[in-house]
Amino acid sequence: MDSTYDRIEALIEMHRHDDAVKFIREGLEKEPNDGELFTLWAKCELLKSNYTNVEKLCKKALSIDAENFNAKFLLACGYNDNEKYDQSLKVLKELLNENPEEPGIYYLLAASLYGKGDFARALKAVDKALAYAPNDSDYLVLKSRIYRIKGDKAQAEFYANKAVNSAPDESDVLVEKGWVSIERGRVAESRELFAQGLAINPTNDYAKEGLKYALKSENWFFKIVFRFSLFLRGFSGNGRFLFLMGIVALVTVLRQVADKWLMLGVVGAAVYLLLVVAVSTIDPLSNLALAANPYGRNLLRKEELLEAYVALAIWVVFFLVLVVNFSTGQPVLPAFSVLLLTFPVKRTFERWGNPSFRKFLAFTALMVAAVLYFCIGTWMGVEIEKTIVGLFIVGAVVTSWMSLSQPSD
Repeated sequence: MDSTYDRIEALIEMHRHDDAVKFIREGLEKEPNDGELFTLWAKCELLKSNYTNVEKLCKKALSIDAENFNAKFLLACGYNDNEKYDQSLKVLKELLNENPEEPGIYYLLAASLYGKGDFARALKAVDKALAYAPNDSDYLVLKSRIYRIKGDKAQAEFYANKAVNSAPDESDVLVEKGWVSIERGRVAESRELFAQGLAINPTNDYAKEGLKYALKSENWFFKIVFRFSLFLRGFSGNGRFLFLMGIVALVTVLRQVADKWLMLGVVGAAVYLLLVVAVSTIDPLSNLALAANPYGRNLLRKEELLEAYVALAIWVVFFLVLVVNFSTGQPVLPAFSVLLLTFPVKRTFERWGNPSFRKFLAFTALMVAAVLYFCIGTWMGVEIEKTIVGLFIVGAVVTSWMSLSQPSD
């Protein structure tokens, strides 16, 4: 049986996952209670991002052998990759009790905490991993990434350079160095690093994202909004959303203090909304410019191009409704309701390919119907139901929180 395991491992190393699964199935026909085979099968499914299958197979392996370390670790990996961080942390806590000196567990713990936006605890966990393996490039890359998201560019560059010295031919290492370079303003250097990372691993999506940002950073407007996005990313989790909501509170106070300058609050609120929407739509809108670049066009996925057209449509409809209502003396608030569609639309595209995509799509369709009701109802002189307005605002606020509080990377 050892030779069978070795053969399956070799196929997995060669990325021949379907062939590996074929041999696993054949092995299970002979030994239906072989936990190691179920574990290897789970590894194949993890590499193919089939997270539901990973969970089922790992639990099957653990039902055969409750002490199966690899099955528990793969289960935690599956939860982490599927953004089920609380479940991942629960499994990792159990693993740490059993294996307190295993650096890989601390690394995965750091990755899950990073996913939750708990950067302080993530740093402590990755430091523990590095205490056992100080030159591991994966650990150094994660530490650089955490510092970069926190806005500590100097520390991020220090650990990115250490990772490059440790593994100069690793795709992820070069890509992390590229992201550090782009945030340092060294766009030409970042483009070269991303290209090198893609040459080593053409399937590295993080390298493709970086190269897109590098190409788009040549545009001055994108660069300004991108810098503001980097500033927001320095906040952890809900802090980003709370910061933006704090601006709303400030505008409200200004309105109350300066009743004589009522327009100050109105204009301030409008500028605030435009700023937040600009931050949320600059990336998809800039993809339209990227689509005109012969090289950049090949980096875009179909859903990214579709999102770009939808974002453009939202802005166009907003300006059209604003102009029509302003010129006819109608309220301009329906125009701003069009802008609020940015958040459910953004969240829907973020869930592209996930099981929850259809739910968000249906929710967005309801929001679009509400906007049509506001706009057409205003033009026809229909009295707008306050309940619908309230539900619409709650929906926009909730989806804006879900989008803005997500750690961007």
